[in-house]
Amino acid sequence: MESIVNQVTGNAPGFIGLIVWCAIAIVVGAAGGALGGILVAGKDLDRDLAAWMGGFYGVTAALPGIGLAYVVLMFL
Repeated sequence: MESIVNQVTGNAPGFIGLIVWCAIAIVVGAAGGALGGILVAGKDLDRDLAAWMGGFYGVTAALPGIGLAYVVLMFL
């Protein structure tokens, strides 16, 4: 696992690694929200609109989770 982290962050300690992982989490949150929006409201709102709305709401749901995870990891 440590080798994967080092490959993704390029052995950059601290702040740069934090920014890289935060960006990855935001992209994954947007993708998950878009897929969820398509599955939930794809027929009612049209797939494109549901994907856009799900992508925006996926990021807003991911950001507090990212912050909470960093706070928990600081205490470990």
